[in-house]
Amino acid sequence: MTPGGSATAQGAWWGVGVHDWATIQEGQVRELYDDVLDRIGASVTTPRHLGDARQPTARDRGQPTAADPGPPPAWDPGQAAGRASGLAGMRVLDVGCGSGMFCLLAAGRGAEVSGLDAAEPLLDLARERVPEGSFTLGDMERLPYADASFDLVTGMNSVHYADDHRQALREARRVTARGGRLVAATWGPPESCEASAYLTALARLLPPLPDRGGGGPFELSADGRLAALAETAGWTPEEARDVTCVWRYADLAEAQHGLLAGGPSSTRALEEIGWDRAAAIVADAIAPFRTEEGGYRMRNVFRYLVATA
Repeated sequence: MTPGGSATAQGAWWGVGVHDWATIQEGQVRELYDDVLDRIGASVTTPRHLGDARQPTARDRGQPTAADPGPPPAWDPGQAAGRASGLAGMRVLDVGCGSGMFCLLAAGRGAEVSGLDAAEPLLDLARERVPEGSFTLGDMERLPYADASFDLVTGMNSVHYADDHRQALREARRVTARGGRLVAATWGPPESCEASAYLTALARLLPPLPDRGGGGPFELSADGRLAALAETAGWTPEEARDVTCVWRYADLAEAQHGLLAGGPSSTRALEEIGWDRAAAIVADAIAPFRTEEGGYRMRNVFRYLVATA
């Protein structure tokens, strides 16, 4: 499938620095992913067939870092059945799946996972990490799936990048089975996210984006915004939750490579002003978050909506 609409721009913005994204940056929101999976797993009563032994999944072969906590704990039905029982056999689609960490974690809890993204290089990594998953290049406003194909559709920090937010959520509703769920995650307000410092610093040097629906990371952050939008797209909102993720980098170089690994602000900055200047701006912006050990810690709030089809 040839992507179009918002996928045309997003594929270019997210198709660079993919290995830095996968090994440094993607794991910075692990707390968000775990909270979502805990919440969904605890609220669904699909029985788990404890006799079905799950085979381990492949992971990206890069060396682990402090920002990449590594694979989820080994699957142990005796310890995990109560926590993960609701995910056994659940059909999950992650829209904007990136290099596949959320799909990897969901598969580790028994889900049957699919992912869609606009950047083929990220999808290549996702396929390596989760060989039993199905990963497709496409556009979130025109999902290439049949009606009612999934029990859970997630958009983990992706919906705010759609040209048409409502259409993206309508498509998610179309491919979700009756009674299935949506989880749409986005950034919290800028004042609750310390990463806004470097994003703001980069944005000051860049020309404005074309006049289109897709926005930046804080486009849907206002209280109630996601719920109201989802309701107009045919969803019934259940609850909204905030999760604090602590981004950790061992040193300045790791922080620079992670923070400039992808996305509209980072990729456009690299194109407009080059690596050296962009990296220097990042260094200045994150200086307040340097630890005594020489690393960096940044606290960022993410919020997600759970809604029912």
